[in-house]
Amino acid sequence: TATKEIIRKYTYKERPVIVAVTADAMGNSKVAYITQGMDDYISKPFLPEQIESCLKYWHEHTYSEKKGEDIS
Repeated sequence: TATKEIIRKYTYKERPVIVAVTADAMGNSKVAYITQGMDDYISKPFLPEQIESCLKYWHEHTYSEKKGEDIS
């Protein structure tokens, strides 16, 4: 899969955040996507605010991690 290829190609600090955007809205879907190596999950249909929130979250967290800062 593309996710596995990205994970193989890049180190953790180099790789982009991978967010699943899918129509699969079953209760355990998020766990399955995270287990496959994706960082987050959004199910369709989604609101623009959900995408904005996800992007903000990962921008803040990945920037801090790459700088070696504690994000907790």
